[in-house]
Amino acid sequence: MRAQTSPLLTLIAVVIGGAILFLLLCAGVFLLVNPFRAPTTVTPASGQRATVLVTQVVVITATPAPTKPGAATAAPPQPTIAPQGTTAPQPTTIYPTIVPTAIPLSPTAKLTPAPNEPLTSVSVSTEGGGTGIRINVRYADGSPARDVYSEVYRQKQDVSGNPVRRDRIASGSTDNSGTKSFDVPPDTYVVAIGLTGYLYGEQFNHQVQAGTIRVLDVTLGQILVGVLDADSKAVQDRYVEIYKQKPDLSGNPVTDDRVASGSTDNTGAVQFNLTAGDYRVGIDGLAGDPWGELFNHRVTSGETNRIIVRLGRLTVGLKDASGKPIGDRYVQVFLQKRDVAGNISQGKRVSSGSTQNTGLLNLELTPGRYIVEVSDVGKLIDVPIESGRITYSDGASFELQ
Repeated sequence: MRAQTSPLLTLIAVVIGGAILFLLLCAGVFLLVNPFRAPTTVTPASGQRATVLVTQVVVITATPAPTKPGAATAAPPQPTIAPQGTTAPQPTTIYPTIVPTAIPLSPTAKLTPAPNEPLTSVSVSTEGGGTGIRINVRYADGSPARDVYSEVYRQKQDVSGNPVRRDRIASGSTDNSGTKSFDVPPDTYVVAIGLTGYLYGEQFNHQVQAGTIRVLDVTLGQILVGVLDADSKAVQDRYVEIYKQKPDLSGNPVTDDRVASGSTDNTGAVQFNLTAGDYRVGIDGLAGDPWGELFNHRVTSGETNRIIVRLGRLTVGLKDASGKPIGDRYVQVFLQKRDVAGNISQGKRVSSGSTQNTGLLNLELTPGRYIVEVSDVGKLIDVPIESGRITYSDGASFELQ
């Protein structure tokens, strides 16, 4: 006999089953929509295409341009990030900054200008504290040059555009300090300074601006000419002339205008204060061959060019067979030259004199080789004369001592 099931138990079972089914359904829905589920790697089956959503990140890596040796290296460029949904910016190349390396230059003392470089005696500068022109003139030893006359002209142009003098607006001489100042308004000026020799430098285009002073510092050079005899004693009253020089068509120097002259004093010397340039120097009263090179005696600012001429001496001593001196015997000295065969021939006479009652005659000559003729005795050729030395002759022979 089958047992009877209670309607109440059946109802309870149905309710519990439905609840369990409902809970299972809720759990399934929960798992489907839960955004915090663990990531799952899905491998598509063969023949299927996987769709993957990727957040766009653009990283731009710029390679720095090569740098020059010794240049500073720039920092690498930073990456640019483009947000989602926008177009990534184009990469910008950042080149490193090239820092030039300074090359230290050693100061070079320029003692003598280059052969073709113009010589000048002036340096020009600008100072504050007023409006005008100031001229400072110094000798080679740095002492002030007094009473140097200067003129200031306004400047204009000729029809070719070259600067020329206009009207003179100021003039005057340097004081005891070697200085002369001119208060002139702003303009462009010509400055003429009365100095011996070549132009002191550029005379034109001296610009004066308001509140500034155009300063011309002029430093002269010097030529000192000295004459000494064979005993190294001073020779006085030798006349010296200084000339400018210029080139001929072949570029060789020839004599230009004379700019100074004077005679050696009891010190045996004479000095000339000159502007920079190359000069011709002539010394009169010296018997014999040329005393040296006449041309290209260079004068530079602040320096002294010393030209010292030391003579030699010819001493002629005559005596008779008994040893008594022979006076009043005429002696002549000639230049000598050689012909194309090398033979010695007589040139012009450069010195002469007669023996005294002592039988002696002394003649001061420049260094060289000479022909010496003694009346009623004979003629000697190729007689040497050297600086600071004495050549003895008895008319028939000679000896250099």
